Amino acid sequence: MINVNRRKLLGQSVRLALTSGLLGYAATPVFANIEKRDSSPRSMLLAALNNLPDGVQLRNVDDVLRVYRQRQFTPMWHKHRRPTFTSQAVIKKLSGAANQGLDPSKYYSQLLQSWSTFAAPSNPYHLELLLTDSLFSFFDDLAHGNLDAPPKSNGWHLPQTRINTRDITDSFFSGEGSFRQTVTALQPDHRRYQGLLDSLQEHLRVVERGGWTRVPTGPTLRPGDKHPRVELLRRRLAEGGDLPVVKIVEANNANTVQSDDLFDWAITEGLKAFQERHGLEADSLLGARTVAELNVPAEQRISQIEVNLNRWRWLPRDPGHSHIMVNTAGYDMEVNLSGEVAVNMNVVVGKPKHRTPMFSDTMEYLVVNPSWYVPTSIAREIMPKEAAKPGYLERNNFEIIRRSTNKPVERWRLSDDELRPNAFVRKYRLRQLPGKSNALGDLKFMMPNQYSIYLHDTNAKSLFAKNRRAYSHGCIRVEHPQQLARVILAEDGWTESELTALFDRKETRTVRLKRNLPVHLTYQSSWVDNSGRTHFREDIYDHDAHAAAQQESHKSKHENAQKLALASSGITVATNTY
Repeated sequence: MINVNRRKLLGQSVRLALTSGLLGYAATPVFANIEKRDSSPRSMLLAALNNLPDGVQLRNVDDVLRVYRQRQFTPMWHKHRRPTFTSQAVIKKLSGAANQGLDPSKYYSQLLQSWSTFAAPSNPYHLELLLTDSLFSFFDDLAHGNLDAPPKSNGWHLPQTRINTRDITDSFFSGEGSFRQTVTALQPDHRRYQGLLDSLQEHLRVVERGGWTRVPTGPTLRPGDKHPRVELLRRRLAEGGDLPVVKIVEANNANTVQSDDLFDWAITEGLKAFQERHGLEADSLLGARTVAELNVPAEQRISQIEVNLNRWRWLPRDPGHSHIMVNTAGYDMEVNLSGEVAVNMNVVVGKPKHRTPMFSDTMEYLVVNPSWYVPTSIAREIMPKEAAKPGYLERNNFEIIRRSTNKPVERWRLSDDELRPNAFVRKYRLRQLPGKSNALGDLKFMMPNQYSIYLHDTNAKSLFAKNRRAYSHGCIRVEHPQQLARVILAEDGWTESELTALFDRKETRTVRLKRNLPVHLTYQSSWVDNSGRTHFREDIYDHDAHAAAQQESHKSKHENAQKLALASSGITVATNTY
């Protein structure tokens, strides 16, 4: 909000800008009088800038003044003191900012609509300034998102990528680029981002229709059951696009889903599809957890999609012609080589108390038949097992390494006190030798980083069959490590015979890549697959909760500012009552 004092300060800054030549001419001693009597575009703009309605905050003053200076202060959005057709069309686009996952109230959409249709401001340059400023904010949000990344203390180390938007926006304001071209140029060009935008439109339409059918709680229902709740379940699955075959009957010249209460084949397959999309056990049973997911409001799903659109805007626009994208929230990994998806596989990520950090780095080498140098925190967990059942270390192929010499020490040489976890880690470390019991399995993929995080094989293969796969201490366990190694090394020039020989040997070998491979550890709790189905996942690290709280706070602030601006302009706008 800009109050009276802030408006005075803004006026002073404008005068200072005039003195420095920012606006293209020098100030005169009678500047104040010129403002009062001069009706030139330049003076009207300055007068509008010095007398903004309460609640209106211009966020891009320097850019706005630059645009109008380049135009010799001629208006863009009004002619003969009336809004142009183009301005009304652009304001309508801002009013539809929700279609991009953005908040229209941030861009004063209601105030601009009112000014352009029935309540034009006394100074038409109020419309000029606010519309131009709002467009700059809208364009910036399209490019960079409208939320801040979670704090690093939460394990979020992915920087918010900043792109140079000036050339793109200048093309629009100079009339060389259309609104649609500008929007397209500013947004990420990635199929998953575009898929989320399409999904957002679908979910907005669901809300317009009144939301999804609610499925009541009750006892677990199974295929073959007959129950009144099945009719509601059928409707809900149809609304979400999960029924494989939607049965239609004619009723009052309107298509409605068949209303029967038999848990039939269509329900069985549709419920399984829904469970797969939401990371649930795909057992086709209508249990309590599935009912809870079915009843998540569409508004909440929209918020989740909006948050994930922001995360795509933060990522590098060029992730690398070849790169690996790990989605920790979705427990999956996509390998892109030479611009094509080469392989996709399940992964295991860090437990909530050992969360996998979000960051980008490059894979430099891989190790075949690696040893595992146990982190101190995990060594503290292992040593009590040796105390409880002596011989645990030997049975699991662990060596004790003296830190001072970096050489192995026989276990019997350590006293009971030295075997206590805290005392042990001060003088010793653990190394697990290659073999079937090795926690890293047969391969590890190294991207040296300050978080000691890498990708690796595992001896706990059964975890990949679970729908929730947050079990590690932070590193990424990959489902098919040899397949991953083969596609990476083949891209690096290895022949099939060389690859076979590499994996047939049981010796430890380090293989350096000729070209480092970018790796991005991301958090996508919602995405659209290649079949066009929208997936949602549990917020295992509370990153969504942090973003939703920030989103709600921003929305409340923007709505209040717009209400004040409308009131100070004497405009009454009807509000929806829910």
